Amino acid sequence: MSMYHAILVTLLLFSLVPTTKQFTHLLPTSQVRLVPNFLSPTFTTSGTSSAPISARYTRSSIRSLSTTLFANFCHNCGSSLQPSSKFCSSCGTSLSTDSSPPPPLPPPPPPPPPTFDLSQTLEAFITEDFIDHRRQTVSFNTFRTESGFWFDQHGMLATIGATLLSSLASPSGAALAFESHLLSMHSRENSPRTQALHRSAYLAALKHMHYTSKLPTLPEIRPIRVRRADQLPITPFTANEVERLLSFSSSPLHRALFALTVGVGLRPSESLAARWEDFDFEKSVVKIRGTKTSSSAASIPLTALAQREMMAYQKLLQVSHK
Repeated sequence: MSMYHAILVTLLLFSLVPTTKQFTHLLPTSQVRLVPNFLSPTFTTSGTSSAPISARYTRSSIRSLSTTLFANFCHNCGSSLQPSSKFCSSCGTSLSTDSSPPPPLPPPPPPPPPTFDLSQTLEAFITEDFIDHRRQTVSFNTFRTESGFWFDQHGMLATIGATLLSSLASPSGAALAFESHLLSMHSRENSPRTQALHRSAYLAALKHMHYTSKLPTLPEIRPIRVRRADQLPITPFTANEVERLLSFSSSPLHRALFALTVGVGLRPSESLAARWEDFDFEKSVVKIRGTKTSSSAASIPLTALAQREMMAYQKLLQVSHK
């Protein structure tokens, strides 16, 4: 769009203004007299002629008027300025505006350091906080084994259960506490494999302490080197040896469990997990509950020895309950 057309659009907009008092205060005194005729249908520069706009409205007058109408004005003295002016030529006031972004906000203050409850003993933490959590996160066999590491007569609670968590939170406190437990295990000639299993249970408790904000950092416990034993030849029991072992059983329950284990070839955990509803003596099968892997659950045939001893123990229980 040319300047000429732009001025015509501007004149049309100003013709809709009902009074000139809304903008005459923005014009210099020499231009105020042009405003009434500028708004009238017969705009002239003299204010007396009634000639049409096209007769008196030349390009030079449009350019002069547009410079006046679209000029900047000093906010201090009101003088008319060019749109590109940065300082007022009359009073010297700066017209530049600071467009730089505001300064960044200061960073928020750091959060307060976490507080750690170090007044508990290791025994209190294991019995009150850890043992229930461990029961829900590991398998039954793992939980039963680790519980023995903690609560047995010579378990970790018996040797280091009175240790305060504040001592375990020191740089070497947790390692020194476990070393004292290892000394106790050495005195009982426990194997390196057993020591490594105790270490795993101890580390699991330390990790739970750290995750529950009982310890500020996770301590490091030295690993236990376990040598793989040489594979010994397997010599199965003979029938006479099995009968002798059965005869020396301490109770009918142990006799039945030993017959089931040696006759079917079950793991100790699978024998302990067996229930009476798992046995089908008519079909001579037993359902094995998968305690180690999901694929270990299956129904296997009972040997004559296992069926004989289990049926004898069942009859003994029925007689004792009458």
